[in-house]
Order: sequence, then C-alpha cells, then structure tokens
Amino acid sequence: MPEKAINAYFRIGLKLLVAIGCTELLIMTVFRWIRIETWLSPFLIDLTDALLLCVTASFLILYWVVKPMKILEERERAAVLCESESHLRIVLESTADGILAVDHRGKVLWANARFFELWLIPKTMTGLEDDQRLLEQVLTQLADPEAFLKKVQELYASEKVSFDTLYLKGGRIFERYSCALMSDGKNVGRLWSFRDITERKRSEEALQALTLRYKAILAAVPDIIMEVDKNKVYTWANKAGYEFFSDDVIGREAAFYFEGEQQTHNIVQPLFSGSDDVIYMESLQRRKDGEKRLLAWWCRVLKDSEGNVTGVLSTARDITEHKQAEVERDRLVAIIEATTDLVGFSDPAGHFLYLNPAARILLGVGVSEDITSTSIADFIPNPASHPVLTEGFPTAIRQGMWTGETVLLNRRGQEFPISQVILAHKTADGKLYGLSTIMRDITERKQTEEEKLKLEAQLRHAQKMEAVGTLAGGIAHDFNNILNVIIGYGTMLLDRMEADNLSKEQMNEVLMAAERAANLTRGLLAFSRKQVVEVKPVNINETILGIQKMLVRIIRENIDFKLNLADRPLIVMADTGQIEQVLMNLAINAKDAMPEGGHLTISTGLQELDDEYAAAYGYGKPGMYALITVDDTGHGMDAETRNKIFEPFYTTKGIGEGTGLGLAISYGIIKQHNGYMNVYSEPGQGSEFKIYLPLIEDAATLGKKTGAAVPAKGGNETILIAEDDASLRKLSRMVLEAYGYSVITAEDGEDALTKFIENRDKIQLVILDMIMPKKNGKEAGEAIRKESPLTKILFMSGYTMDIIKTSELTEAGFDFILKPVVPKDFLKKVREVLDK
Repeated sequence: MPEKAINAYFRIGLKLLVAIGCTELLIMTVFRWIRIETWLSPFLIDLTDALLLCVTASFLILYWVVKPMKILEERERAAVLCESESHLRIVLESTADGILAVDHRGKVLWANARFFELWLIPKTMTGLEDDQRLLEQVLTQLADPEAFLKKVQELYASEKVSFDTLYLKGGRIFERYSCALMSDGKNVGRLWSFRDITERKRSEEALQALTLRYKAILAAVPDIIMEVDKNKVYTWANKAGYEFFSDDVIGREAAFYFEGEQQTHNIVQPLFSGSDDVIYMESLQRRKDGEKRLLAWWCRVLKDSEGNVTGVLSTARDITEHKQAEVERDRLVAIIEATTDLVGFSDPAGHFLYLNPAARILLGVGVSEDITSTSIADFIPNPASHPVLTEGFPTAIRQGMWTGETVLLNRRGQEFPISQVILAHKTADGKLYGLSTIMRDITERKQTEEEKLKLEAQLRHAQKMEAVGTLAGGIAHDFNNILNVIIGYGTMLLDRMEADNLSKEQMNEVLMAAERAANLTRGLLAFSRKQVVEVKPVNINETILGIQKMLVRIIRENIDFKLNLADRPLIVMADTGQIEQVLMNLAINAKDAMPEGGHLTISTGLQELDDEYAAAYGYGKPGMYALITVDDTGHGMDAETRNKIFEPFYTTKGIGEGTGLGLAISYGIIKQHNGYMNVYSEPGQGSEFKIYLPLIEDAATLGKKTGAAVPAKGGNETILIAEDDASLRKLSRMVLEAYGYSVITAEDGEDALTKFIENRDKIQLVILDMIMPKKNGKEAGEAIRKESPLTKILFMSGYTMDIIKTSELTEAGFDFILKPVVPKDFLKKVREVLDK
C-alpha cells in the first residue's frame, strides 16, 4: 500500500481519537472483525488489511491508554470545581445577606440559609420543591406585595441590575439587589440578594431626629453661637447669630464686626496657637442695625483627631443692659453712701451687715468698725415695748414693708426721733434673707410740728368752699408738676428693671405713694366740684378689701371691726382712690365717735331705688345701685348735727382734732360719681352712713372695660413743648425722644412763640403748659394759631381753673390733658392729637 495512503489512514485515526468518545463503537466493531477474521482466516489478510489492522490496533492501544487519562483529568477538574463550589457555598452561607437564585421562569435554583431566616420561612419549606408557597410566604410579609411581584416579573427576562428598598408589615426594612444569572453568555435566570437594614434605618432616623433636635435647640437658644476657622472667618452661626450680625455673616472675618479699638485679636490668639482651650472676653460689636452692643464671649478651641487646631466655637451674650445696670447699681450705691438719711441692711435676725456713713455717724459707730455682731436692738430704748421690734419687723416680714415714727438711742446716750421704713427682702420662694431700713432724723420737724399744725388749722378754718377750691387749684398746679416728675421718672425706671430686680418693689411703693398724693389732690378738687373724675369699672367689694388692712391700722384695738360684703360682684364706674378716701374718712369719724371702744361694720349689697325713694328723700334716680353701709356704735348725732354734717368746716371736734372738711369732701366725691350719701343717727345709738353708687350692667363689663392696655406708639414728628418747670420739661423731652420724636423746648410762653416762628415749617405739634410766666399757655396758643391756623396744639395743666375751662378749649379746637400723667398716657394723647 502506498505511503501516502498509510499517512491518510493515520490522520484519519488521529481525528477519530479527537472524537474518541464517539468512535468507541466503531473501534470495537473493527476489533471484533479483526479478531474473528484473524481467527478464521489468518492467511486471507492482504497488505491493505494488514495496514488497516495495524492502524486499528494503534487506535485500540491509544483508546485504552488515552481514555483513562482523560477520565482522570476530568475527575481532577471535577474535584477542583467541587472544592471551589464548596468554598463559594461557605462564603454564601456565611454572609449576612439572604441570597436566592432562580431560573428565567422563577423556579428556585438555590438559596442560602440566611434567605430563609430573613423571610421567616419555616424549615418545612426549605426543600425548595414548592415555589408558589415560597412566594406566598414572602408576599404576605410585604407592605406592598403588588409592587414587589410586579418588580420581580419585570426583571425575570432582563439583564438590568436593580437596587431598591422593601418595607415589611412588621416594620422591618430590606435592601434588595438583583442581577441577571449568566451562563456561557446567556441569561439563564436571576440572582436576588436581600439585606436587613432595619436597625441601620432606625439608627439613621434616630440620628436624623437627634440632628433636628439639636438644630432646634441651637435655633431656640437665645445666646449667639458662632464658629470660626483658623483664619478667624465665620463658618457657622445659629439663628441668634444671624439675627444679631446679618444674614451674610458666613464668610466674613470676625473683625469685620468689631467696634472701636480693642485687643480681641490678641486675647483669643492663645486659642489658635493651641496654648489655651477656653477663654472669656468682652467685646464691643456692631449689630446689623448699626447699634454698638457689648457682648460677653465664651470661646473654646476646636481640634481634629490629630490635635491640630481647626477653629474656635464661641457663645456670646448681649450684656449691654447688664453693664448699664451695673453702672446704675454703682450710682445707687454712691447715692446711698452720700445721702444724709440713715440706711442699713441686716440679716433676718436683725444683725447689721451694712450701715452707710450717715448712719454710722449718728449712731456713733466707727467708720471701719465691724458691725456684724451689732443689732438694731442695741440702739433702741426699752426694747420690750419699742414699736420697731413689736410691730415694725413683724409687719415688714409679713407684709413686705413697715413705716412709722419712733425713737433711737445712739452710743452717746442721746435719743432722737426718726421716721423709719423697714423693707423685707425675700427669695423667689418666699424665704426671708434680709431686712433693709431707711431712717431720717426728724428732730427739727418735731420741734416745728406743733406750730405747723396750728397754722394749718387756721388755714383750713379761714376759707369756705370757693376758697378751698382756689387753694386746691394752686396746689394742683405745682403739686401735680412735682407728681408728674416723680411718676414719670419712676415709671421709666420701673420699665427698665428686670422682673427679679430687688428694687422693683421699692419703686412700686414710690409710684403708689405718688398715686396716693395725686388722689389727695383730686379729693381737694372734688370738694370744690372742679375735678373731672377719672372713673373706670371697679368692684366695690374688692376696693374695700384692698384697704382693709389700712382701716385696721386707723381704728383702735378696742374697736371690733367687721366686713359684711355681698356675695356677688358690685360693679360701678368709680375713681378707686376717691372711694377709698371716702371710706377712710368715715372710718376715722367712727373711731373718734367711739373713744371707749365699740363696733364698726362696713357692709355692701344690692339696692333698687324707685320713685317712692325719690319722693321720700327729694333725690335719687330710679335704678339698681351698689349700697355701702358704714355702721358704728358711737355716741351718735342729734338732728341739728345731722342737718349740718355735710357742710364744709362744720365740726363737733375740738381744735386740732378735726377740720370740718372730711365729710364735705366725701359728699362731693359721691355726688361727682352720680351717687347719693345720707346718714341715719340718734344720740347714743351710733351712726349709719349709706352710700349709693349706680350699678353698671354686669361683672363682664369689668373685664371688657379694663382690658389689656394699648401700648404707647411713637413717631418721627417734631414737637415744641413749653413748660416752665425745668424738671418736668426735661422729663417730657426724654419721654418724647425715647419714642422717636424730635423735640424743641421752651421755658415760657414768649419763648414758645419765638421758637415756633423760627421752626414753623417742621413743627407738627405744640404742647403748652397753661400756667407759665410772660405768656400763659392759652395766650401763647392763640398767638401760634394766628401764625399757623392749622397747627395742632395740646394744653396740659393740673390747675383748677384750667380744668373748668377745658370745654371752652375743646370747643375752640384745642386738645387738653390733665396732670399728673404717666408717660404711656402722655404718649397716647400726643399720638392721638397728631393722628387727628
């Protein structure tokens, strides 16, 4: 056989070996044929057959040698694959994620144990033989199973990578990741991975809530909180910081807001150099409205994890008013140190902690002497019965204040009379921590008191009703000016005081005293029927209860005092101060009528006055009235006394014991209130005074007419104010300028006219005191109206005759305000006139 043919047979054999797995039948057939033919006809085989036999034999040898080698190789490869698969399975089973593999029909191919654990699938279902039950088990746990199923169906045949979040009914939250399952480049299914992120989500939500909480806290904190980097540039601010500096404060250097020359840069430098951690300083800063404010800064250094300075966090507080209060406190201390009055402060036991120089001198205490062991009892003669110890301290501790006149004894053995005020100081929870006292030596006053009382008695008996009216008018003008200054400055100081300022109570007492003085002036004017009563809805029962303690002080201890008040509110339109004055006068008269003791009863009730009453007594408008009855068991009055009891200067008392004006003033006050007053009395049977005041609608009117006060408003107009009293002129200017007005002042009528002519183009309002030198207010006002008929003019006065002419001024187009007036009422009246 040719060699080429042999090579061809050989190549064919090699190709058969390549496909050895497919030629085993052929080779075995040839083998059987060769074996049979060879056994039957060993001599029939030709050369070709011999070659074929050789080739076939070669093939057979190769088959039996190569195939075992191939099988061995496949087994080794399978072992390696099995080991890799084992490693992969270990990894997949140890992961915290639940993993599921499905084919493109959704048939489960494989899932790790974590998958069943996450989805709470019972062990009885872990065989994966029931795909539908497995899916149902998953769907029942989902908050939105339809969306889940829709997503699964969308991704079965997709090669997209998907990542989303699943919310379960029980509150658990899973992250879901999905990608195509590929084999030889073909999409054969889907791989799903689930991770429980419930705790992480809760932590994130908690962190977010905490962050929002801290942001809210920082926004609510009234203090300024700022952060600067190491270049001293603001990088963060809380709400208070933005409100103080500006909305564009971030990115600005801190020094941009400095006011004036200051050493702030040098003070904080140790923080930035790392030598200090915390620094306190005070710095003058410019607020966004341009005002200079003093800030107290607490600065703390900020560092990174390696200890390098990254910036400074600072907290600031506006202490401008606090510093001003310190200045005011120092000023008050200086005043106390310089005053000639005796001022002292003691602990609750009465041991002195402080005495001003005047007190040390008068009491004979050394300037530098330690007084902590010295008690006020050391300067009191007859301590067992002295009113300071028996009445003063107990009353002050109980009521907050005691005033009285007494006698002290200095170390030189000298007794001297004093007027004394004792104030109790308590903590917010009512615990007493100290007592202060103000004393004044009244030796000279006592020496002249008798002469003064005689002169006052002569004056009161020298005039009748019109004379008293004129006197009241003169007093009202000057006294109301003084009261106006006291009330004005007192109100301004009170408004500036903090709620917990210890001096606030004292200032309230000052204003109350000024108000009582104003009530006295109004009482005098009421007597002459020339006072415009300032009425408001008041509950008569409350008015009586308000002066109960004062009434108790007036009457003697041998008089039994009782109140019998109606069980319903009795609301009337009244001037509280004047009603109190009437009751005080009646109580004093009752006390004088019972020198040996007795009973005094004040009762209230509801009374209807009808036509029969008017016919019986000759007066009385029918209607409902609040009835006040003052009943005593004194010596009573006969008919002649009853008929004259309300006449001015009529008195049954001795010289120095009464003026004869008390009941006349009381009668005039009640008449001004559109009420009635009468007396029932018989000798030896006591007296019964009845006061009828018209009742208004109901108790609701009280709240309605005494609602929240409307705050005073300012403006930018220019106002000319003419006042001859320098103190009142200064006060008025301060009040007006504090509310934005421009103020021009004049000291008399001619000065007012001159300054108006000079500034007529910019003056919108002229305020004139009625009583002034050179030209009075009315003359100056008329002259100004000739110059400028449209100029608004406001008159003010406390003088009686001016009050009488109020209606005339109003008809002439002028406005009027009565002195004394508190700043807020003054401002309201000014605004009212300007806005007309």
